Amino acid sequence: MAKVILSVAMSSDGYIADKNGSIDWLSCMHESDTDYGFVKFLRSIHIIVMGKNAYNEMVALGDWPFAEKKTYVFMDKIDQDKRAIDKNIIFFIGTVQDCIKTINTENLRANIWLYGGAQIIQSFYTAGVIDEYILTIVPVVLGTGLALPEDIVQAKGLTEVTTKMFKDGVKQVHLLRS
Repeated sequence: MAKVILSVAMSSDGYIADKNGSIDWLSCMHESDTDYGFVKFLRSIHIIVMGKNAYNEMVALGDWPFAEKKTYVFMDKIDQDKRAIDKNIIFFIGTVQDCIKTINTENLRANIWLYGGAQIIQSFYTAGVIDEYILTIVPVVLGTGLALPEDIVQAKGLTEVTTKMFKDGVKQVHLLRS
């Protein structure tokens, strides 16, 4: 069975994007010489799943950083004019369960990175299919924006595996579904 891993950066007040849906506030992490375990994590991932807004945000940043990874992008409907910017991108219409079933028919041992955004995270959380949570908490207060489900922020029904503190104040918490 494929394993779904939510690995996401969030502000210290629980937001994954600002009120405009932007992740520009994460630029402070790019200035650090620490990779926060991201390179090792990315090597362990076989498939990425994201929502259309997260996809559009990534496309706006320029070159597609996940060219070697199959990526499912959840869409409400397929826009006939919309073209994937990489051969490994699949526009997907369906339920969370349909997506997991499709992935399981391809690779039962896949590690799936649930990239975001907020709506797709909520859908996967509600469906109860997220197996692991890696929350990277950045010492920034946004005050408003797109939030993670409160149960995730409060770790309800989750067991803490590890917590790491980095010299720049970033805290990373690894949780498993109980």
